[in-house]
Amino acid sequence: MRQRPHVESCFSWHRDELRDIISVSRAAAITGPRQAGKSTLARQLQVAGLVPNHFTLDDEPTRKAALADPDGFALSLPRPAVIDEV
Repeated sequence: MRQRPHVESCFSWHRDELRDIISVSRAAAITGPRQAGKSTLARQLQVAGLVPNHFTLDDEPTRKAALADPDGFALSLPRPAVIDEV
């Protein structure tokens, strides 16, 4: 899959800011309109080693665990982690 240039440049430009936010925050949200590159950015955070644990709710067992016990699910995740709600 071809990388979107604006997403790559956005990630490169904000890499240090993202690292700082992730290092001090218990939670952070990546928000934006559909098809803006939010999931791509989340995967880039993982590849860059900023957030080594990536979970997607597209995965049925992951989604079922999150729905069955949201608090327990969140508390059980290795930190830091990205939960992609795709």
